[in-house]
Amino acid sequence: MIRAAVLGAAVTQSRSPVIHQAAFAALGVEGVYQAFSVDGRGFRPTVRRLVDEGYRYVNVTIPHKRAAAALADAVSPLVRTTGA
Repeated sequence: MIRAAVLGAAVTQSRSPVIHQAAFAALGVEGVYQAFSVDGRGFRPTVRRLVDEGYRYVNVTIPHKRAAAALADAVSPLVRTTGA
């Protein structure tokens, strides 16, 4: 099963879960896509918890893009240039 999420400062109103769940269903993929609102202090622990719970795909919104880049195992040249 695919476990994926969007993380941001206020993403409880995000349409991403509905869109991704519909895509999973249309493709016949077993998966869950959830939205998690998290503040700056909670970002890193939330990412670690999601990884421990088997999440492998996470979209990140502002203001957490730089924090996400700092946690990444690898980054693109554009991320190296912009920091996010």
